[in-house]
Amino acid sequence: MKLALLISLLFFCNILSQEDKNIFSRIDLSGGVLINSNRNLIHQYWEPGKGFFLLADSPFYLCNIEAGMFFIPYQHKSADIPGYKNYFFFLGFSKEIKLPLNLSIASGLRFGSEFFQFSDNSLSSYEALETEFAADIFASWNMHIYNSFHIIASADYLTIFTGRYIRLLFLSAGLGYYFDMPLWLREVLR
Repeated sequence: MKLALLISLLFFCNILSQEDKNIFSRIDLSGGVLINSNRNLIHQYWEPGKGFFLLADSPFYLCNIEAGMFFIPYQHKSADIPGYKNYFFFLGFSKEIKLPLNLSIASGLRFGSEFFQFSDNSLSSYEALETEFAADIFASWNMHIYNSFHIIASADYLTIFTGRYIRLLFLSAGLGYYFDMPLWLREVLR
């Protein structure tokens, strides 16, 4: 048993050392359009508009690490309820699988803060901003199109941990660009 554990540990360390040369080797920046496609309790009071996403990711051992944000406005359906702007700032990780024909798929998890900025002048700045913890599971599809450019499409299932969980399904599409990380920045991050 101990020998099997030792062999497994050595094998895993070998994989990590092989992946070490790829850590922070590139930066992938992407952005695009975001829509809220499901309907639940909050949609009785607010109508989602079109939003956008911004994302940066980089290889890190056996996965990619990422940071990003979603933004989507919600218009009130009744005059006595204020509309709000919704921001989700997150950190996460994903695993990408390369496919033939310049395609790849990825999935992962994101964790962050969800901000609701209500547009009601009668509220103080403190009352107009609500913050909650949120988690997102996602799947994405990428297609390399030209040099370092790629098209990205994604589906995200976001859970906002309010008293009653808010579960939102987002669909997005956009454009990404990747480049080699400058050597000086790569060394700093390592």
